[in-house]
Parts: sequence; structure tokens; C-alpha cells
Amino acid sequence: EKRPVSLNPLIAEMITQWLRGQEKEGITINTRLPAGKLRLATDPLRLRQILYNLLNNAKQAYPGGGKVEIEVILREKDKAIEIEIKDNGPGIPPAEQELIFERFFRGHAKKTRVRGLGLGLPFSKLIAQALGGDLLLKETSARGTTFILTLPK
Repeated sequence: EKRPVSLNPLIAEMITQWLRGQEKEGITINTRLPAGKLRLATDPLRLRQILYNLLNNAKQAYPGGGKVEIEVILREKDKAIEIEIKDNGPGIPPAEQELIFERFFRGHAKKTRVRGLGLGLPFSKLIAQALGGDLLLKETSARGTTFILTLPK
């Protein structure tokens, strides 16, 4: 159900709510929101599902013993709004990168540490596409992973 929403407060609220369940985890989220308020016709519930999945994946990918740092950046492009989610985890191995949006695929590192069915990223990508946008893996390395969610203006 798409409706006009102001993205700045919506994203700030989503992050605050997600962090409430993470107090003991040592997670820091840095948020960069533009000075001007961005408005967009979208489904806020579906947007929340995508962002929660990306935040949960960032937390789960981190091997522990340190501080999980996540950065969320909201920016406006010519024809789209981008939400970039960066983490400081170990990255996605090259052999797994092409498979992460496949249903039921679970990376080797997650199979041994995290429960799940391997549906989070494929489902998030489908939701993004249903909203008229897309979810893409921008980059990944041993220093972290970056996903970009694009939504049309």
C-alpha cells in the first residue's frame, strides 16, 4: 500500500526501533540523512521489512569479538532515492556473491552460526522490485559489505 511518506523521520524511527532489541550487541549505526526532507510514495511497512533484513544480516555476518558498525545513508538522485547500508563485517566471498539473491542460498559462514532459510535477501529484492526499485550488492570486501536500495521518485 503505497502512500506519501517523509523518508527522513521514517528511516530514523526504523533504526531506533531496530536498535531497541540490540542493546547488548554492541552495535553502532551512523545515519546520514539529507538536510531537506525527502518525500516518496512507497509502502512504509515493506520498506521497514527490507531495512530490518539488511540490518539483521549486517549483525549476523559479523564474527563477533568486536564492534558492529553500520552506516545508513539516504540520498536523492535524478530519478530515484537511494538508501545505502554499509557494514564492517568480513564481506561475502567471491564464490557466493552471485548467489546471495537466490532463494534458500545460505553462505558457508552463516550455515554454521546463524539459523535461517536463506530467504531474506531474495524476499527483500522482490519487495524492492514490487515497489518499483531494486536491491543491489554494491561492493564487498574483508572490510565490509554495502547494499543499495533504490526506489523511484
